[in-house]
Amino acid sequence: MRRVLLIGGLAAGVGILIAVAITAYAVNNLNAIIAYNQQRILHRVSWELGRKVDVGKIQARLRLRLAIHVADVKVADDPAFSDESFLSTAEIALDVQFIPLLRGKVKVQSLELAQPHFRILRNADRKLNLDSLGVHLSGDLQGLKPVKGASAIGGIVWSVARDLTIEALGIEDGTVYYSDATLRGAPLQINHLDVDMTGFHTGSQFAGEVKAAVLSDQPNLEVSGKMGLMLRDGALDLPSCPLDLQFRSGPIVVDGVRKLLASGALIPVELSMPDPVTMAGTVKGTVQNVAVKVNSELPAYRIFYRPATNQPGNVPRALDLNGAIAIYAVAHPLDARPNFDLTAALTQFSARFESAQLPAITNLNGQIHMTPHGLDVEPTRFTIGSGQASLEAISLRPLRAEFTFEADSLQLSEIVPRRPPSEFVRSLIVSGKLSGELSAPRVMARIKSAAGFVQNAAFTNLNLTGRYAPTTGSSRNHCRWTRSTA
Repeated sequence: MRRVLLIGGLAAGVGILIAVAITAYAVNNLNAIIAYNQQRILHRVSWELGRKVDVGKIQARLRLRLAIHVADVKVADDPAFSDESFLSTAEIALDVQFIPLLRGKVKVQSLELAQPHFRILRNADRKLNLDSLGVHLSGDLQGLKPVKGASAIGGIVWSVARDLTIEALGIEDGTVYYSDATLRGAPLQINHLDVDMTGFHTGSQFAGEVKAAVLSDQPNLEVSGKMGLMLRDGALDLPSCPLDLQFRSGPIVVDGVRKLLASGALIPVELSMPDPVTMAGTVKGTVQNVAVKVNSELPAYRIFYRPATNQPGNVPRALDLNGAIAIYAVAHPLDARPNFDLTAALTQFSARFESAQLPAITNLNGQIHMTPHGLDVEPTRFTIGSGQASLEAISLRPLRAEFTFEADSLQLSEIVPRRPPSEFVRSLIVSGKLSGELSAPRVMARIKSAAGFVQNAAFTNLNLTGRYAPTTGSSRNHCRWTRSTA
């Protein structure tokens, strides 16, 4: 028994010595390969990208596995867009398989980027600085063989990843800077980007989790789920890559999103939405044809209306909102002109103007439809005071709408608080149309009532037709009523 233990201990010791020797040899072998071929490696990567690549140092380290660490990586941008780096990162770490190193080959099992910074630019001609990856060669790279092909990015990804399975792909505290001249707004910057991806391979489905801070200094976006395949019949097909993701975002301030667009491009400049919102939903479909569902609650959410003029007395008006909203959108982000079709459903919404002599709106249920060409409100019903109202097919650009309001019995003070509580109307029907522009609306309305008491006078069978229109070149607006029957 003692001899068996001695033999076993001796065998274990020899095994450990062999493992240590093999590991040391592998590390030295890898460092020797890197030192001998570093310039050739950098030239090869620069050739593939069509951009000059600089690194501080490449070396092998021994952790739980053998790892290649590349410090201070910088990838140049297309000179037509910027003199700054397209990508810079403090360190790239690649964990490699052990056995292939003994044969002088490197196979990556995991890839980690520490504090990477990406700069993505789009010019007024709708071209991205990504478009020239793999085909554009700067003056420093003229001695390298040019890369040809219509799909430059696809060729790069294909050449690197077609035979590569990455068990784990990670990004720690990254930053993405995106500037789009076509939007004529402020650049978008995504901070604190963390990515944890498992089973990455272009030829199979893989799972991942992303966390980031969007329009905020604190993380406010979480995305998780699966995506892939990216290969179709042996060829890279990113537009058809399937998506099955869940997300949660917030708090995000809508006014911050508006800064990314030209003034008034999506929401009139007179409106301000400074309160944060939180939402959750799903992203499904493909990269080319993506469908997004979003649900959000808006407790005590405020919208401010600020008149365009600075005349005395033009103070902001606040609209308090409560209710639930569900959004369904289909987008085509890879089109030459990105397109979308969005529908928002409002459920049990209420609206009340602060410090304004206007009635509260409650029990609002309806839908809003938005495309790049405009915004429409589909038929909507709600309550004003004790009366029922409806809106038919509203379009804001240009302004077109039809409305009705009906009440069996109504005190005027419910609608106009300044009116005496003794004033009332019965069997009231108000109908009309809106036209013109949102900042200068034209109104045509008809008021009918069976009986009532207004201005210390009783009436029956009231039938009034009125028109309101802004007067060009005058500070006064024009309103005219015609009495048909009194």
